[in-house]
Amino acid sequence: MKKGLATLLVWLGAFSLLALVALQVYWVHNTYLLKEQSFADHIQKALHQTIDELENWDAVKRQSENLIMTSDSVQSAQWADDFGSWVEVDIFPSIEERIDTAQVDSLLRRNIWREGVKTPFYYAIVREDGMVFWKKPSAESEESHSFQAKLFPNDPVSQTFYLRLIFPETSKYLIGSMWKMLIISGLLLTGLMWLFFYSFLTIHRQRKLSELKSDFINNMTHELKTPIATISLACEVLQDKDVQKSENSRERYIKMITEENTRLGMLVENVLRTSLFEQGQMKMKVQTIALHEVVQSVLRSFDLQVKNRRAVVIEDFLAKNDQLEGDILHITNLVFNLFDNALKYSLEMPEIHITTKEEQGFVVLEVADNGIGISKENQKRIFEKLYRVPTGNIHNVKGYGLGLSYVMGVVLKHKGQIQVESELKKGTKFIVKLPRKYEAVN
Repeated sequence: MKKGLATLLVWLGAFSLLALVALQVYWVHNTYLLKEQSFADHIQKALHQTIDELENWDAVKRQSENLIMTSDSVQSAQWADDFGSWVEVDIFPSIEERIDTAQVDSLLRRNIWREGVKTPFYYAIVREDGMVFWKKPSAESEESHSFQAKLFPNDPVSQTFYLRLIFPETSKYLIGSMWKMLIISGLLLTGLMWLFFYSFLTIHRQRKLSELKSDFINNMTHELKTPIATISLACEVLQDKDVQKSENSRERYIKMITEENTRLGMLVENVLRTSLFEQGQMKMKVQTIALHEVVQSVLRSFDLQVKNRRAVVIEDFLAKNDQLEGDILHITNLVFNLFDNALKYSLEMPEIHITTKEEQGFVVLEVADNGIGISKENQKRIFEKLYRVPTGNIHNVKGYGLGLSYVMGVVLKHKGQIQVESELKKGTKFIVKLPRKYEAVN
């Protein structure tokens, strides 16, 4: 996938996700407002129902007690020329006489529950001027919602009092009534976000893999063309009659063909081994290995390259017991790759230290060089397949990013450990710990 197209898809996906989140938030907010309005309607209905019942109860009570003008009541009379009769005005009883708080509490609870509202509430009776006549103890907060209605609204003369309802947990109640919707909404958003980031990471990985594969093909092509060209040239030279007559020349070119053919075989073998490791099909032929002998065998195979590079190789075999169990072929290739890297990534006059040590249950191999070093950022990725450390202006470094990935595979197959210590322009040290006893990895 082209980089521009991948970037466009990521931005479109991010914009779509943000739009969905905004729509979801807007929808949830509107639903909350609708719930809040519905809650207010139910409370107002319950409140007015309670007011009506209190007024009816008060009327029945007054009628039954036959409240008429007595010595305790004050009679006022006015001469009405229009009517020619006396008008009697009763003075209403006090609010304390007309209200039974237990009855108010009972009616409120019944009517509020009848409306389907199940959340704690408190109530108070307040006068028109704001003075509180009676209040049930409550813990009001800034989030409290209150509703009120006039008590005895049909009284023509009596002092105005209000019945006030206070709900301290309205927001909590409303959100609680939306929990199913919120959970579904949250799960959908979480799922969409997970899918987006998973898709983003997949696209990123695919792009990186595509770049690595391109680099691998380019490097592999270069690696194959060089020995093929050398073999082709050597074959042409060997066809020359003068060369055929010279025993020394003929042997030199035959040796060149043999070395390049061996190199080609190793390239193919490395690719096949890495592929088998990835598929988990590599079989281990376990036997007792003398690590020092393996190291010396690898160094002998590099003898010509060491001389050409004028490298100094220091062997420091501190392990008195170098015996361990493992696959000798893979252990040999492990040492080969580590030494090959040390030689390739060193500048003029390479100096390579090969050290062996003993730890409890392990044989330790250290390969250190004075080469270009590896940055902290690249140290995290050097064991990835197809990854090659950038070498800047150094163009003589050959390879295709499979060596250290293979080394890691061998170490893991033997249940060992590997770590790298490096500093730019000062060198690199690889430390491999291999257990003495081999245990098969499932």
